[in-house]
Amino acid sequence: MKIKRVEEKDRERVKFIDYYCFYDEFHDKDKLNLFLDGTLEWETCFGAYDGETLMAILGLLDYKAAFNGRAIKMGGITTVATLPEFRYKGTVGKLLSFTLNKMKEMGMVVSYLDAFQYAFYRKYGWEIGFVRKQVELVSEDLKGFGDNSHSFKPLNKDNIPDMNAVYEKYIENYNCAVLRSNKMWDTKFLWIKFLKHNIYGVFDKDDNLKGYIYYEKKKPEKQPFSDFCIYELVYSNVAARAELLRFAYFHNAECQNIKWYGIPEDDPLLFELKNPRRNLKIDPNMMIRIVDVAGFLREIPDISGSEGEFTMRITDKHAEWNDGVFRVTVKNGGFEVIKDNTLPPDFECDINQFSLIVTGVCGFAYLTKYEKLTLNDKSKLEFLDALFPKKTTYMNEHF
Repeated sequence: MKIKRVEEKDRERVKFIDYYCFYDEFHDKDKLNLFLDGTLEWETCFGAYDGETLMAILGLLDYKAAFNGRAIKMGGITTVATLPEFRYKGTVGKLLSFTLNKMKEMGMVVSYLDAFQYAFYRKYGWEIGFVRKQVELVSEDLKGFGDNSHSFKPLNKDNIPDMNAVYEKYIENYNCAVLRSNKMWDTKFLWIKFLKHNIYGVFDKDDNLKGYIYYEKKKPEKQPFSDFCIYELVYSNVAARAELLRFAYFHNAECQNIKWYGIPEDDPLLFELKNPRRNLKIDPNMMIRIVDVAGFLREIPDISGSEGEFTMRITDKHAEWNDGVFRVTVKNGGFEVIKDNTLPPDFECDINQFSLIVTGVCGFAYLTKYEKLTLNDKSKLEFLDALFPKKTTYMNEHF
């Protein structure tokens, strides 16, 4: 088996493998081609070959994500697929190990992926990084939101700069959110057109964009009314949020039910409803992994205002550069990191739990409480929890 960048002559086979493995998602080839053209980067599409035969594929996306207000390089893993005759031979594991090395070479210190099976990717160091809520409402639930102080207009690609400004303001409240490039926004509008979805903006009295809602009106079989399905609701202030929910209510004549997907964990909707006993679902979403322990800590700022030092032992069977003991010095709003296996560690954990700690998915004290890590020096608990508190993560990309 040889792993290398997919050759140009094999691009049609990539599409064949994707279509075969993800038929439930891509029911027609036009939809698959839109995904590949809008998302996949051929320069970093890798394949496992048996001689000249392409057996399996993995796409690597060069993205950026926000951590404590700073943009850092993130490697998105997409289109991981193997034809059935080549499965259960360790092919994907070898592709993942190859890609971890490639990401480190490219300066990507963290990675996200959408898992077909969480247990499988946990073996390679990824862990659940994002949890979202889904809720099913009746339209009357949103009656009374907003105060009619804003106006609404459909948006198009000319609005992308203002939409991105609103989006970046919105994600200031969260960790790990993907920073969207112009290509990503262009692709979003291509999907809106292809799927016949809608996107509207909410504007203040001075005609400034303050938020947007991406949705479709979906007609269930044998039902007289459509469902109003919200796929993204983003705003720069709470007044705009209320107005966007009022906009959803405006569709009560043709949509009796409202289904809102991709809601951040901290959204206060249930406290605002007169009858909050609705169908609420917790949705584990993408997985996250620190690719380079030392590199990640050097990239992110310390927002605690603390100064001090700690040592840690990280176990990482698939990235030897992460496996060992590190001394971390916190000063001047940042982290200095030195690997030194002779030091006794203040705490010990595997790369999965470390990924949860430093991204804010779980606070340090939380993981200590449930014995997901070993704290050898208990006097460091308060210090470490201040450095790495829980912070809500946000993800609404699909790759």
